[in-house]
Amino acid sequence: MFPISFIQFSAVWKLKGKELKSGDGIKVQNESYNTKLGVKVASRGDSGTYTITATNVNGTDIADVEVIVLDRPEPPTGLKVNSSPFLFFFLHNLSNPKISKNIYKVSDVHADGCTLNWSPPADGKAF
Repeated sequence: MFPISFIQFSAVWKLKGKELKSGDGIKVQNESYNTKLGVKVASRGDSGTYTITATNVNGTDIADVEVIVLDRPEPPTGLKVNSSPFLFFFLHNLSNPKISKNIYKVSDVHADGCTLNWSPPADGKAF
């Protein structure tokens, strides 16, 4: 029986050009045969191209991994209410209290309903 040994290597993880190291919700784990990157509480800001650079005595290899973190969208922006004060009061009280009262535009108001319009969230990501 022959002992199996692994060639020592180093691995560096990067996101947006910045090296990632263990700490502040990030865990980089290098073992003799692999590397792992963990992000404990990911947010949209953690989306992007992660680059792993592995180096050993035989050379260097680089791989990119595209990561998209899905999260609840931000509130819509850029909406204005163009209707009666009663309808504004009604819609305002149905909306989330954290959202500005000027986030929607009401048009085509008639007895059976109206049209409500809004803009995408400020960060541009609606998924």
